[in-house]
Amino acid sequence: MPLAVGRVWLPVWAVVCGAALLFAGLQGAPARAAAVACTEIVGFSQTAGWFNGGFLNDVAAPSTWQLRWVSGGDMQQWGQASYAGWSQPVEHPCATNSNNPDRVIYNATRAAYIDHTGNFAVEAFLHDVIAAAHANHPTASVYIQPVIAGPSLHYCDWPITAQTASEGQALPFVRASYNAPEIGVATSYALADRPEAAMAITPEVPTCDLYVDWGGHLTPAGYATMARAIADAYQVRFGLPPPSPSPSPSAIVSPSPPPTSTPNASPGGGNIVVDFNTLGTSCCPPMPAQYPVGTIQWNGSSWTQSPRYGALTTPSISFTPTGTSGSFTFLTAGRILIGITAYNGASAGSSSVTIACAGQATSSTVVAAGAVARLVTNWATPCATVTLTSSNGWNVNFDDLIYR
Repeated sequence: MPLAVGRVWLPVWAVVCGAALLFAGLQGAPARAAAVACTEIVGFSQTAGWFNGGFLNDVAAPSTWQLRWVSGGDMQQWGQASYAGWSQPVEHPCATNSNNPDRVIYNATRAAYIDHTGNFAVEAFLHDVIAAAHANHPTASVYIQPVIAGPSLHYCDWPITAQTASEGQALPFVRASYNAPEIGVATSYALADRPEAAMAITPEVPTCDLYVDWGGHLTPAGYATMARAIADAYQVRFGLPPPSPSPSPSAIVSPSPPPTSTPNASPGGGNIVVDFNTLGTSCCPPMPAQYPVGTIQWNGSSWTQSPRYGALTTPSISFTPTGTSGSFTFLTAGRILIGITAYNGASAGSSSVTIACAGQATSSTVVAAGAVARLVTNWATPCATVTLTSSNGWNVNFDDLIYR
């Protein structure tokens, strides 16, 4: 069926571009096209959803765009210049200037419902993000882009259940739709004090049906819709040429799959994310033999399910209390593990976390106590059975397994 059209608010001007409607917004004017070798988008799981959900098919010069994200990473974390997310490897690195991007677009979110009685805390966090972005990329221009909002900035209803309340839902609305307008207002205040930064765009879903959970993740169609709308908006905002060749309608309907915790994401050429969000919320039953069913086999009795744990605000997985390693097997041939998120929940002491598979170079990362890190394999060929280890055992939890 045809996809709904995503809307994106742009500073000051309004334009109709193909099927995507772009409306007036907060401030600024279309940036004159300049030689930009690398734009880094910084964000969280929703960011990864639209970036991997067709954005690179729709945006001009895809080799000049890269992604830096952490599952659950919000503005309070990204506002710390020493936050581990700033030093972890990027996804889809730019062809040139990957380590020194010309432009940083921070996709702003808050991992809690924002108190609408005042924007002062959010404004302060955004000040910190701008400073942290400049500390890590001193020559980059910095832009702020709020989390994807509801239609016309309206809230989207989401009833609270015992399950969602245990996960952290505090109000009967999709959190992204509730927070986005406040983030937009706080951004305008922050930018009044920080003229070296600017608003990027303010995306909106065309219908609340595109949200798939109370937090604000989207359906596959939702990610495809917003990937195209955001790419079109960037074209106007930054004075970019249209993609060449222009994407066909099939590229919009069949994008690279977005994050999903079920095997419903098609196994095409894009990345697929297993986020474990449909696991239980009690500690710590064994993993199902297969999760998602027909996709990954969790071998032996090494794996347990985990509820919210420290910096991981959704269910994740870990080893047994006495275990330090576990393996899993892709049930479809030809799969390549791209990476996984690791969180070291220990109160002190770093953990050495490794990813190994026969015939592949072992990936090893040191994760500091209390830190979240994106582990990237850089493998280019398929490998069926993968083994994860951590030097401090089940103090390390894993989330957002990415493969293609």
